[in-house]
Amino acid sequence: MNEMGGIATYAPKLAIVLVIVSLANIALPLTNGFIGEFLMFSGLFQYNPWFAAVAGIAIILAAVYMLRMLQKVIFGEANAQTSSITDLKAGELLAIGIVIAVIFVLGVYPKPLLELVNGTSTLLLNALI
Repeated sequence: MNEMGGIATYAPKLAIVLVIVSLANIALPLTNGFIGEFLMFSGLFQYNPWFAAVAGIAIILAAVYMLRMLQKVIFGEANAQTSSITDLKAGELLAIGIVIAVIFVLGVYPKPLLELVNGTSTLLLNALI
């Protein structure tokens, strides 16, 4: 089985983007993933602490998996598959830069998005209760 590896050698900008998005995915503080997991755990703990404990274990296992993937794909041993990878171009950097900016803006100040979904969330919760 061929493993991808060594992307940082051939495409350092792509490697940086992949690391940032992956860290947001595992809920690094100041990212949107952190806010989402905090709200999820807060509600889940109020509902049932045992469910929150199981979810916590799942989050830890997912983080371990993600970090191992980063280690192998970004910093692993380069091979023929990764030697042909080209780095991000200016247009691609602009597009992904906007996504990364949204990741950090929502991680620092999620209020506009939370207010946007508040009405619908309230209606759904009232319908379930």
